[in-house]
Amino acid sequence: MTRALVVLLVGAVLGPGSAAQQKFTSGASTVAVYATVTDASGRLVTNLRQSDFTVYDNGKPQPVTLFANDPLPITMAVMLDTSGSMLPNVGLVRNATMALVSYLTPDDRVRLGTFGGRIVLSPAFTNNSDELQRFVGERLRPGGGTPLWDAVDVAMDTLADREGRRVVLVFSDGKDSQSRLKLKDAMRRAEQQEFVVYAIGCWGSTNGGRYPSAKLDRPDEGLRKIAEQTGGGYTELRWTDDLEASFRRVAEELHHQYVIGFTPSKVDGKEHKLEVRVAQSNYTVRARRNYIAR
Repeated sequence: MTRALVVLLVGAVLGPGSAAQQKFTSGASTVAVYATVTDASGRLVTNLRQSDFTVYDNGKPQPVTLFANDPLPITMAVMLDTSGSMLPNVGLVRNATMALVSYLTPDDRVRLGTFGGRIVLSPAFTNNSDELQRFVGERLRPGGGTPLWDAVDVAMDTLADREGRRVVLVFSDGKDSQSRLKLKDAMRRAEQQEFVVYAIGCWGSTNGGRYPSAKLDRPDEGLRKIAEQTGGGYTELRWTDDLEASFRRVAEELHHQYVIGFTPSKVDGKEHKLEVRVAQSNYTVRARRNYIAR
C-alpha cells in the first residue's frame, strides 16, 4: 500500500484536516484501532493523550503512528429483534430507536433493520429522522423466530462497501432460533473484516414486562461474546430498565472513541492478538482483540 493511499484512507476515517491525518507519515499499512475508555464508575473518559496509550501486537508494544480523539461520525446498521416475544414491548423498542435517532449529528449515517419472520432493511443510510421514524412505525411488527446471527450477517453485508469505522448495533430479547449462520462464523467475519459490534440484550418475558422468576429468559450469550471480541459494548437489561438511555449511550460512545494506529512490524497474513492499555490503572479500555496482519 502506498503512502498516498494510506493517507487517503486515514482522511476517510478522520475527516479532512484532522490533526492525526496531518501527523501521519508511515508508508506501510496501518492498523487502525477504535478504543473506548471508561472510569471506575463507567463514565466515558475523553481527554486522554497519545502518551497515555500503549498498543500490544502479540504481546509486544508498538509505536503509535496515528492518534485522534476528535468527535467521530457514525456509520451504523441497527438491527432490531421483532420476533413474537417482542409483542408486549414493541412500543419501548420504537421509542428507544427514535431516542438513538435524535442523538445523530449531520455527519452520521444509520440504516435500520428488523429480524423476526424475515429480515428487512430500511432503504438507505441516512440521518433523516422522518425517514427513520417512518420505517420504525411501519416495520416493527412482531412475529416469527429469532434469526439473530443471520441478521448480524445482513448488517455486515450492508456496511461492506462503506469506508472508515463500520458499526453494527443489534438488539434482542432472546436466543438465536433459526439462523443458518453460526455465532462463530459471524464472529470470524466481524473480526476479519473489522466490524465493530455493539449489542443490547434484554431479558425476555411473556408477561408484558412483569418478571416472575419462572418466566425469565436471558438473552443469547453470544451477544456479549461478539461485542467484547470486536471492541464494541454490551448492555444487558430488563424491560423495566431505561432502554432509551442504553440506545443513546451507544451513540455517545461512538462519538467519543479514540483512533489509535500503528504499523505492524510483521506483515504475515496471520491473525495477531491485539491489546490496548492506558497508563491509568482505574480506567478500562475496550477495543478489538485481534487483527489480520495483511
